[in-house]
Amino acid sequence: MSDETEKDPNDPVRISIFVKDGDDNEDWVYDKLRTLDDYDPGFYYREMPTRTGTIFIIDTKARNMEHQDFKKFLFQARIKFAENVKIR
Repeated sequence: MSDETEKDPNDPVRISIFVKDGDDNEDWVYDKLRTLDDYDPGFYYREMPTRTGTIFIIDTKARNMEHQDFKKFLFQARIKFAENVKIR
């Protein structure tokens, strides 16, 4: 029997990052999204404007979360945006 916590490399992963209006880190997010899009052909993101900022919704596969650039991106995003980063 397989371990239920084990993820299939093809499992979808959704990451959302909320960036408040006027946050200087918004340019950082755009820059990182362009970098991630270069190596991940299944990478997809969209922006949802809100009254107080922008939500970036990133869709990818579990296997791409193991890539060094993606790990670095998530580590930095968690530091910059703390509770405003969600992974599902």
